[in-house]
Amino acid sequence: MRLVTDMIEFCAREMPKWHPISISGYHIREAGSNAIQELAFSLADGFAYVDAAIERGLDVDDSRRGCLLLQRARRLLRGDRKYRAARRIWARELRDRYGAKNPRSWLMRFTLRRGRLIDRQQPR
Repeated sequence: MRLVTDMIEFCAREMPKWHPISISGYHIREAGSNAIQELAFSLADGFAYVDAAIERGLDVDDSRRGCLLLQRARRLLRGDRKYRAARRIWARELRDRYGAKNPRSWLMRFTLRRGRLIDRQQPR
């Protein structure tokens, strides 16, 4: 955690447009979790990084540069709901819990990977 926080601090001060960390939920999904668990653990990791940056003395608006790495949903609408929920949760928490004032701090960027898992719900 210290290494990640060091990297976030360095990038916030020296390279403000750089995304220092990719918060990965992809491996959680590959290990057998469902989409809700993947998202919950990924967001919890992201909030832990925000907490660590704040404890280090960084302003929440300076430590906003992150990206979620999630598994791409096989069904478009199901995936769309997951990404929309992630963005809404992230924005609300950054604004309400952490007091972020810059609307750019509320944004959550995504990187998607095609998963190897077969959709668990088989068509009938």
